[in-house]
Amino acid sequence: MSEDLDAERFPTVAEYLRGLPGGLAAYPDCKVRGGLVNSILHAFELDARGLPDSLCQWIDSPPLQSEWMPQVAARAFLRVLFDQRLKTREAYLQWAYESQKKVLSGPLYRILFLGISPQRLVRVAASRYAHFHQGLTFTIEHQSSQQATAMLRYPTNLCTPFDHVSTLEGLRGGIELAGGKQVQTRVIDHTHNSARLQVDWKD
Repeated sequence: MSEDLDAERFPTVAEYLRGLPGGLAAYPDCKVRGGLVNSILHAFELDARGLPDSLCQWIDSPPLQSEWMPQVAARAFLRVLFDQRLKTREAYLQWAYESQKKVLSGPLYRILFLGISPQRLVRVAASRYAHFHQGLTFTIEHQSSQQATAMLRYPTNLCTPFDHVSTLEGLRGGIELAGGKQVQTRVIDHTHNSARLQVDWKD
C-alpha cells in the first residue's frame, strides 16, 4: 500500500494535509456522513492516479449516504474534486450549493425539513449538524427573526476557509428548504480551531 500523494496533481489536497498532524490519519474520532462524498463519486469519474490508497479505497467502494467516514478523508475529497475537475472558486461554490441541497432534499434527509420554518431550523441547527458530524461542535450564538450567527469549533486545521464556504452553502440550502428566501451567508471570522458564520434570509 502507498500513502504517497502527487502534490503536483493535487496541490490543494497537499496543502490541506500538510497542516494536519499525521495527514490523512489525523483526528480519527472526527467523522461525517458519507452523503457528500457519495454524491461526488457518483457524479464525477475521478482519476485516482497519484492519490493515497486510503483515499482510493473510497473511490473503489463509495460510502453509503448514511455511513460514517473520516472527516479528513471527506474534506480531502472536496479538494480532489477541486484540483481535478472544478478548478475555480466559482465552480466549487456552485457545486457545493447544488450538491448539498440535493443531498438534504433527498429521501434520506427530507424528513428533517418537513414542516419546519427557517427560525425553527436555526433553533435545532446544533442537533441537525450533529446528525451529520462527529468531533465538531456547532452552536447558535445569536438569532433574530431573519438572521443567525453560529460558532463552529473543530480540531486544529481540520477545517479551513475552503471548508467554511462549503459549510455555508449547506446552510444556505437548508434555510431554503425550510422556506427562507434571498439567503445570504458569510464567514465573520475564523481561526485554526473555529469559525463564526452568519446567515441572513427573508421570509
